[in-house]
Amino acid sequence: MSKTKGKVATKAKQLAEYEAWYAEQVQLGLDDLEAGRVVSDAEMQDHFEKRFKENGQRQQQQKQAA
Repeated sequence: MSKTKGKVATKAKQLAEYEAWYAEQVQLGLDDLEAGRVVSDAEMQDHFEKRFKENGQRQQQQKQAA
């Protein structure tokens, strides 16, 4: 097999693996939705606002300690 054919085969394999992974992720999401395992936009927003606030406070403390 030539280098070019090998690269094409490798790319095709990578693409097939990615497509299989993506399809699995979509199915997992649909399964979660069907089972009622979902997070609302408001819950997600609250979660990340809290995380960003904690990170900001931690960075401020590190600057003051330095």
